[in-house]
Amino acid sequence: MTPSLVEQFIPDVLDVLLADLPDLSISVIEGLDGPLNDALIAGELDVVVASVGQPNLSGDILEELLICDPFLLAVHESSPLIGRARLKLSAVLEELWIVPRPGGSAYAHTQAMFLNAGVDWPQRTLSTNSVTLTHQLVARLGAVALVNRVTARGWRAPVRTIPLAEAGHRKIGLRRRLSEASPALQAFARIAAQVFAKQGA
Repeated sequence: MTPSLVEQFIPDVLDVLLADLPDLSISVIEGLDGPLNDALIAGELDVVVASVGQPNLSGDILEELLICDPFLLAVHESSPLIGRARLKLSAVLEELWIVPRPGGSAYAHTQAMFLNAGVDWPQRTLSTNSVTLTHQLVARLGAVALVNRVTARGWRAPVRTIPLAEAGHRKIGLRRRLSEASPALQAFARIAAQVFAKQGA
């Protein structure tokens, strides 16, 4: 699965899955969309949990949408941006931005957000795909970052999230090979849908 889903998604799924199938052996791999898709096609992975609906996906891969998850702006609780009505991207360009590294859907979404808003990429950036580091940099340096609601669910003070007009959302779901339908994978898909439904609510 992609980094943004590891901390706030997989523990909830494994809690239920291992209660149902206590003898199941599970390997969790964190990575970016491209390498994960390659490993899935090669038969090295059973399922990928990530953004779905991307173009040029192999015809051998089946996608299942689980949730539309909105992007929010993560800021320090002392930020003057908090409380501003309908915050727009142009108002936060001078901030220190934590941005994703190229190669994943998070970077592609962030890049598209700036392009669609007609504003330049921020001048001051730190680039990482680490969710934990992103949280720490917002908390300690007062930086800002685009973050999904599911990801930010477990983040604590002094980090807060606020709406951003152009932030958009991502579609999260499962990818698997058309030929893969084991009972364990079916159980995982069912439980993943339940967890996302609960988190979305």
